[in-house]
Amino acid sequence: MQARPKNDFYNILIRKKNVVLTFILFSLLFSFSFLISYLSVYYVHQIEQSKAKKAEPVEKVNVLPPLVLGAKSFVVYDANTGKVLLSKDENSPRPLASLTKIQTAYIFAKRNTTGGTIVIPDLGSGHSYDFSLKSGDIWSTEDLIKFMLIISSNDAAEILAKSEKAGREGFIELMNKNTSSSSLYFTNPDGLDEEGDVGGIGSALDVSKLLRRFYLEFPALFEATSKSTLTVTINGKKYSGIPNTNQEVELYRGVIGSKTGFTDKAGGNLAVIYDESLGNPLILVLLGSSKEGRFEDMRKLISYINENRNALYLGEE
Repeated sequence: MQARPKNDFYNILIRKKNVVLTFILFSLLFSFSFLISYLSVYYVHQIEQSKAKKAEPVEKVNVLPPLVLGAKSFVVYDANTGKVLLSKDENSPRPLASLTKIQTAYIFAKRNTTGGTIVIPDLGSGHSYDFSLKSGDIWSTEDLIKFMLIISSNDAAEILAKSEKAGREGFIELMNKNTSSSSLYFTNPDGLDEEGDVGGIGSALDVSKLLRRFYLEFPALFEATSKSTLTVTINGKKYSGIPNTNQEVELYRGVIGSKTGFTDKAGGNLAVIYDESLGNPLILVLLGSSKEGRFEDMRKLISYINENRNALYLGEE
């Protein structure tokens, strides 16, 4: 047999070496490519998980302390956002007593110019007129509405209703037709209980919405109730010192106005617009407290709002 030349063996070894090196290099490249691909997928997955965690809403826990009031229902209603910040049984209809007069003022002001005058009519022989009212006297319409609200005058409410061209009964129908809240219902313009029927009924939340609407359209009328006394013009002369039924109205800085209400069936009611932070008015409505307890409840509620403002607005944008 003829022996292979040494050069052939050398060439064969070189080729084998090259094949092995090529295989090793290919294996390394494949492994490196696989590692890079795996790390890329892992990195992308980690980024997506991180984004998902950031996108998940952080649950905010309301840490409000307990609040105990004597009122059966109450609500703290944000007049800007229309959101309820704090409440108890705010959707249950209850007797409104003189909070009814808010609707009386609103409907009359919507249908009549407040720049006119009203002559106080004869309400019958022997009738005992409310403070400062007298048959035949001439009042400005604006002053009579303010008087009705600040002293909670039943006579003024009746006079406004009867002076409406639709008449008293027609005016009461207008009071019921012009509500955006299903719980509100009125049987008279003053809120007094008559023959077993309550003068007005509604929930704390619906009263707050009514008060918001009234204040937005007729701010001057309601702002008159932010003072402890009222000055009016009767027969061209000014009379001062007409007392507010809420003598605590000036106790807290930021109270824009208030309206009281009380009957045996309603208990003590109180509605206030409070804007301590300037530009962020809150409407506070208490129903079913007691005659004196409503003022204590309101003091507690306003103090509670001031002490827990951040927690109350938790989650607000």
